[in-house]
This record gives sequence, C-alpha cells and structure tokens, in this order.
Amino acid sequence: MIILFQEDADLNHNIVVGVLRREPKIDFQTALTAELEGLPDNTVLEIAAREKRILVSHDLKTMPFHFAEFITTQTSPGVLIVPQSLPMQEAIDSLILIWTASKAEEWVNRLCLFSALLRISIIDTSFYKYSAKSRSRNLTILVKPLSLDY
Repeated sequence: MIILFQEDADLNHNIVVGVLRREPKIDFQTALTAELEGLPDNTVLEIAAREKRILVSHDLKTMPFHFAEFITTQTSPGVLIVPQSLPMQEAIDSLILIWTASKAEEWVNRLCLFSALLRISIIDTSFYKYSAKSRSRNLTILVKPLSLDY
C-alpha cells in the first residue's frame, strides 16, 4: 500500500512544499486541511490513523509518549519525527526516500526520529526501544510506557 503523509501543525510547512515540489505524486495532507491546529497529540494521532496517514511532526517533546499510549489501544500508521535542527533538504530527501522505498505497512505502530548524526527507531508496542547509532557509539534505551492504573 502506498504511503500517505499527514503534516502535524508544528511541522515547518516548507518541508511539505519542498516534498511536493520534488515529487508531486506524494499525498501529503496539510495540517490546515485536516484542521489540526490546537488539537492535543492523541486527537492528532486519531485523525492520522483514521485516514491511514503517517504523521510527520517536529514534536519530539510530547509526541513519543502520546504515541506509546496510543498504540496500546489503537493502531497507528506511524509517526516520523523531524527535529527542527535537521537541515530542511535532508528532511525532504528522507521523506521522499521513505515514500519511494517503503510501503505503508512497514510503518504501522512505528515511530522514527530523523537526524543527521543519529537514527532512532521505536519499533515495539509493549515498550519503546530506542536504537541509536552514530559513527562513534551505539546506544539502546528501553522506556516502558507509563501505566495509568494505580
């Protein structure tokens, strides 16, 4: 199945414009079209899931935790986190590569952080497994989702 993208309200819109200029066949729905401005993360994740769109966001602070919570009860098409520090051209290239070289099914319940020096993938639904690789080090961090049961 072909990948569909959903822009989060916090994503630099120039990334979407750049992707669509380079590859007009990509279905990249804007945050404005989806009316995402001001909505909480869990609602944004629900909208993206309902429309079977991979969410593309800058929100590294709260989105990973809401994503972990979300996939305990629902299925997500996936989330791609693009740090604001990442050069725009690299973000555009990475999104086009994902669209070209993978299928939507490969991203279900996965969160991926893009970075120039560090790649982090969260691939398990029972806990976060951050597998970080750089030229000088390897790092794995397991983060258990918070339980709201007392």
